Amino acid sequence: MSKLVLLLLILLVGCQPYAVQVAPVAMNGGFEEGWHLATTYWTLDGGPYHWQYQEITPPEEWTAWWVEGPLCSGTPDHRQGRPEVRVISGPDPYRIHSGDQATMFFTFWRCHRGGLYQQVNVEPGKFYAAKAFGHAWFSECDLRPHSAPYEKDCATLLNWAQLQLRICLDPLGGIDPSVCSAPQEIYGEYGPALRLEHVQAISNTMTIFLESVASHPLKHVDVYWDDVSISESYQVFLPAVRR
Repeated sequence: MSKLVLLLLILLVGCQPYAVQVAPVAMNGGFEEGWHLATTYWTLDGGPYHWQYQEITPPEEWTAWWVEGPLCSGTPDHRQGRPEVRVISGPDPYRIHSGDQATMFFTFWRCHRGGLYQQVNVEPGKFYAAKAFGHAWFSECDLRPHSAPYEKDCATLLNWAQLQLRICLDPLGGIDPSVCSAPQEIYGEYGPALRLEHVQAISNTMTIFLESVASHPLKHVDVYWDDVSISESYQVFLPAVRR
């Protein structure tokens, strides 16, 4: 949609706002390419650090990030730990939203806060919208692949832990996820996309973050992400509905 068309819409029609999204600017948003060893993390001693770990292999164009050392959000007895990250493929439709691959971010007997991020080229002053598909699976029991969360006896439902997902943007293009969607709990399979609407770019880059926060150090704490995009967003006006 050209700027001229948008201007005509604004001049000729009524006053009901509506956001129109155009071409996405995120790279490898479906995680269909390869992987590499890019990391950014923080500890109680500082950061950011960028050490490479063989068990942390985020998708191309993306960087794995996490915070290591603070107390778990749900218990004072354990601390957030380093995750594992890998691009996954296979026949399981619950773990891949579309295409052939997705990304898995997980911890084993650790709580965590972390995810992926990517810096994209944008135009300062313009507005952008971001979306991503994600879900979690966690349990103290080894039943798989799509069981409910169970205690160690594999019979009692686990109802005292949380694993929340959200997406964030840094309008300055740095590594400060300062504008975020509301956290959501999405368990077992992909649901509606997490969305963040109409954020204005302040720099010529903008950073999108995928984040999960696990409250307790469960045996299995798995997060799956797929189909991420940042699109330019215009605020235009459509006619008000006459009654």
